[in-house]
Amino acid sequence: MNDLINKNMDFIGLFDSGFGGISVLNYCIHLMPNENYIFFADSLNCPYGKKSKEELVQIGLDIISNFDKLSPKSLIIACGTMSTSDIHTFRNRFKNIKLIGTFPDFTHILKPNFVLENRSIEFSSTNHLKIKSHKLKILILATTATCRSEYIKEKIDLYDRFIDIYLEPADKIVKAVENDEIDSFYLRNYLEDILKSYKGIDYLVLGCTHFPFAENVIKQIVGDKVIITSGCEVAANMCFNYLKLKDNLNTDTKKPFIKIIDAKLDEKRKNTFMKLLHIDKSRYDMDFIMDFNQLNSGSHISF
Repeated sequence: MNDLINKNMDFIGLFDSGFGGISVLNYCIHLMPNENYIFFADSLNCPYGKKSKEELVQIGLDIISNFDKLSPKSLIIACGTMSTSDIHTFRNRFKNIKLIGTFPDFTHILKPNFVLENRSIEFSSTNHLKIKSHKLKILILATTATCRSEYIKEKIDLYDRFIDIYLEPADKIVKAVENDEIDSFYLRNYLEDILKSYKGIDYLVLGCTHFPFAENVIKQIVGDKVIITSGCEVAANMCFNYLKLKDNLNTDTKKPFIKIIDAKLDEKRKNTFMKLLHIDKSRYDMDFIMDFNQLNSGSHISF
């Protein structure tokens, strides 16, 4: 395997504060199995969820600058918190990179006539016509920083006439994923506690890329009638459609690579990465390194 990353080598970049963005990477690999990938887990700054907008923007600019030097085919901000911090600043600063955000968006689940479809005509006992509204109930689980972002505020202002939108900060899910405690009683008890107030919701939006790893537990709590969605698949689809439009999808059948960068990398974290990657790992050259400089030096981590 060639450990060197050539500046002209095609790859798709992704980054997040930790393990969460692997959920986006899984979708990307499913759609684009022949692509090379570099994933940066910003474990030194994890978690992002309670940082200020100013802190997040500076962290984002630093990371994107490192990717910019490598000329990725596209770069996915595989983090809802970072995407909602100020993606316009990132795009204005790095106009030569196709930047794709991962947003806690619910608009893709709304049918074109959802306002009309959620109204019905009834007759009262005195035969008076009455139009009854059946507003959709949507719960967004996200980090504290995402819940207080301008992005969320704008969405609520735009749709709250037609939809009941509830916000719930759920930062402890991030902690559970980072500590490999997805199947713990601690996480189940926490989720049961925060979800008990939201009976009768129609949709639950997972507004952080860490959260899909807890989806099975969430489903057991909210039941089968609640439709659960996230921005992870949307971001992967956007990347696929962009590269397809540019005729830049990799059709080479040679063994592609996946490189994971994590400054806190050790045996335990490596095993967690491998556990969360729901792919056929035998198809890829897997490499773990601790910083961007090692991409060019050819050095890597062996355990």
